[in-house]
Amino acid sequence: MSLPTTEFLFFKASDAFKADPEGTTKGVFDIVLKKAGSQSPAFVGAQIDESETRKAEGLTYNLGYVFLHWDTWQHHQDIIEAPDYPNVLNALVPAVAGGDPAKAGATMYHLENWNSSPQPALKDSKTTEVLIIELKAPEHRARVEEILQALSDGTKGLLVFSKAKEAPETYVVVAGWDSPQHHWDTIKAPEIDAALKELYSLAPKQNGHIFHTELKQVS
Repeated sequence: MSLPTTEFLFFKASDAFKADPEGTTKGVFDIVLKKAGSQSPAFVGAQIDESETRKAEGLTYNLGYVFLHWDTWQHHQDIIEAPDYPNVLNALVPAVAGGDPAKAGATMYHLENWNSSPQPALKDSKTTEVLIIELKAPEHRARVEEILQALSDGTKGLLVFSKAKEAPETYVVVAGWDSPQHHWDTIKAPEIDAALKELYSLAPKQNGHIFHTELKQVS
């Protein structure tokens, strides 16, 4: 079975989205999930780790996340180029801070090079880690992917990764955990800590982007 192309969208979330991600985005998916090539359900969730430690690091984002699988990138592109696409953007307004996706820092990537199925991390986990990293240099790609694959193997596929179509130097990593604390405790293991230190030396976190969410399904 071929792996999907995944639309990954994140943005500064409205209070309404943080309180009710499914309800706030229902209008969007009432439109989008009727389109050819979309795969139900969509996965939506708000960032949940607004801890004092994260604040001390200056990472006080309140983000919203959307993951939606498509048969192909072209299927989603057809929606974006369709004359009724403004209806999709208008339906997204309640979910974003300030009601303007552009001003809410909305960023979209298409992930079509998954090393393994993202479903366990998105659908079957209580908490989903979202990590975004960027290669310092193209020659680091092979080693970065080797480290990520080893981490994926070590979690039996609960950690998966893909480079972004729009920015091939960017990788999105998602991983399933029981809780954020489960994640933080697990990566204290010496071999994992060493692997992550090497990883971040070659591909640092994009704007410190390593957060957690509790994804809900919208169909």
